[in-house]
Amino acid sequence: MIKTRAMLLAFLIFASSGLPAIQEPSKETAFEIQAQTGVQILVELRRNDQRIPDHYTSHILTPVCADSLCYLVEIDIQWDLLGNYLGYQVPADRPLTKFDHEPFSADDYAKLHKILGDKHSLLADNNVADLIDHQTQLVSSQVDAITGATKKSVERAIVGGAVYSTFTLWHIVNGEIRQKTLTHTKNLLNDELLKSFLNSTHYPYHYFAIDALSPDLFVSYMPEVLGLIGHNNVFIARYALGKLPPSVWEGALWQGELIGLYHRLDYKSQSLLLDKLAMVGVSSASMDTLATQLDKMSADQLEKMQLLLMNNKNEVSRHTLNQIIALAKSDNETGALRAQGMLKAIGQQAILQEHILK
Repeated sequence: MIKTRAMLLAFLIFASSGLPAIQEPSKETAFEIQAQTGVQILVELRRNDQRIPDHYTSHILTPVCADSLCYLVEIDIQWDLLGNYLGYQVPADRPLTKFDHEPFSADDYAKLHKILGDKHSLLADNNVADLIDHQTQLVSSQVDAITGATKKSVERAIVGGAVYSTFTLWHIVNGEIRQKTLTHTKNLLNDELLKSFLNSTHYPYHYFAIDALSPDLFVSYMPEVLGLIGHNNVFIARYALGKLPPSVWEGALWQGELIGLYHRLDYKSQSLLLDKLAMVGVSSASMDTLATQLDKMSADQLEKMQLLLMNNKNEVSRHTLNQIIALAKSDNETGALRAQGMLKAIGQQAILQEHILK
């Protein structure tokens, strides 16, 4: 029963990794590498039903040696299109084993999945010999073999009793293959793949796609970028806002679309949007939309808004003016003072005297 649970868990690890479960899409050879164990590893690119690159996978059969005791590890590993580890499966009849051929438990498989996904593991900067306490020895009950015990200081970074296989697999997953998959994907990059990245639910693709867009290309992908900015991931929203070139902010269409998202953004994203608008001309329609949010702005945001108004005096419509007057008359003491400052900044002292200070 334990073995069955363990095999099932290993199979499900990929399905719960953040991307849709694999439906056996078409495959093609991407590249080959030679692992530290000396074996050749073939990495394949899988495409989805629309022939768009989906992920990378490799069927690996490699020896793992613990001092005088060696055995073969058979495992299928998947990476996303940027080289990030996704998950693994092992054959049900060939489970991963620990010292003395003890099969992995369900907890062992889960721990291995977590370890392989840790790009910053201490396994990166250590040799396997550094992980072994040679003063404490383990003796196999099945074969004529002796090995050292795992150092207590590294126990969280390895599967107990499987230091050599953990070390070997981590370096296969996070070594040369990671960079080669990224390079291979960059060579495949086209309009279709960029849109796939921007529309994905896998957030690493969002950062990659935004970075891949040159200033001239942003306009072509603004519908997708706007979708990211209006999404619930505040970090992606801020990143995208910070990367938008002036040409996007200056365009009446996209400026209006961006400002239309203002009320859905978190505080920091709202402030960043206001800072970006301060660098370009703001249309009357955009100003009208922003003005409807005046009563919800913080003191700092109202100060940014005052700068926008001062820089775009000729775009201040009667609608915007009425919103400022309403705030200046409100019980919001801080907001009222800021609104009075706005009226002064846009040369409306007469209105200030007539409606507010009389």
